[in-house]
Amino acid sequence: MTKVLITTDAHLRHDEEPHTSYQLVKRFAQDWKPDIVVDLGDWLDLNYLSSFDKEKLRHLESRRLRGDYDLAHRELDYWQEITPRLIKLEGNHDERIERWIDAVPALEGVIDYEVEFKFKDRGIEWHRFRDGQPIKLGKMNMMHGYYHGKYPVAKTLDVYMGNVIFGDVHRFQTFSRGVPNYADEIQAWSIGCLCGLQPEYAKGRPMGWQNGFAVMYLHDSGDFNLYPINIIRDTFTFEGRTWGE
Repeated sequence: MTKVLITTDAHLRHDEEPHTSYQLVKRFAQDWKPDIVVDLGDWLDLNYLSSFDKEKLRHLESRRLRGDYDLAHRELDYWQEITPRLIKLEGNHDERIERWIDAVPALEGVIDYEVEFKFKDRGIEWHRFRDGQPIKLGKMNMMHGYYHGKYPVAKTLDVYMGNVIFGDVHRFQTFSRGVPNYADEIQAWSIGCLCGLQPEYAKGRPMGWQNGFAVMYLHDSGDFNLYPINIIRDTFTFEGRTWGE
């Protein structure tokens, strides 16, 4: 049986401390010792590359890509000490780098994630947004996420017609269905984020976001048991132990 830790949407920035939920999951991983860690994307925020912040010079003061990349290198080092297999998916925030390269082709080979972080040399499995997601572990499909609205998990399940977990929407949802002539019930999950719950662009508007992650026990048959874990007021309990107290 393989232990899989699934995280998403840390939105790390070099100019502020990682959110408490992210730091809790790092401590949990040290104790739980996952065989595989899967990050579903948006591990860097890169807000200064977004169209929303394009002309907000005061807001973007002191924020630098080099600082975020240096932080990301340290985080990759950490996670590779925790687990023998690290899988990272590109999220829509991470893909901002590719959109900048599309707009300024001279940057190709300079700021690309693959070039900067040397994923192949590190032995990290990297899956780009544009190359097509989901990826598969056993009977579970994993991706960053494509759909929004009130019921993104139902839409995702209808499209992919298989077990799937994703991030992107920053909140927990699940939806399941039985399929005629299909041996098993299929189910979709979205899981919470590991960043702050009130982004600057919301301007105080309630977002309904939740902190959290998931763990999965993957059997040799490909079957699995998935446990979404809510982080509530900077604490969570799993297998009789509480982290964050």
